[in-house]
Amino acid sequence: LCKLRSFLPSLKKPVPTQLATLLVYKIKCPSCPACYVGWTNRHLTTRFGEHRSKKAGPVRRHFDQCVQRRATWDDIDILCKTTRSIPFLQTLEALFIRDCKPSLNTRDEFTSRELLIEFWPNFLLSPMGHRTLFHCFKHDAITFIFHFRINC
Repeated sequence: LCKLRSFLPSLKKPVPTQLATLLVYKIKCPSCPACYVGWTNRHLTTRFGEHRSKKAGPVRRHFDQCVQRRATWDDIDILCKTTRSIPFLQTLEALFIRDCKPSLNTRDEFTSRELLIEFWPNFLLSPMGHRTLFHCFKHDAITFIFHFRINC
């Protein structure tokens, strides 16, 4: 059944980008390297509209000064989509902020968010006898543990 799905086309139409939810996005300036990384659990159109309309917001303020226009859909990229929880989405955002180093993210709780990433150096033997590696990281008092099965 699983293989059959890979051959048959999906009858469900894909969700348009503007209606996508539970994602991390990046708004980039077309004339300089400045960018903003954020997350939303609402429609992207709603959140993007807030960035475009808030006169005191960092994205609108930068676009008004730098390119003398409002941000358009060409200026936004979806970095990651998920179906998981909001804390997981916030963690993804923190990882992208750390990676992209966006200059338009001004709120301290986002720019100073630090993730503690620990790798357990030893492989552990699972009850089934498989070699297993655990990857654990903490964010906002929530610990995420990823379990990787190593086939050796």
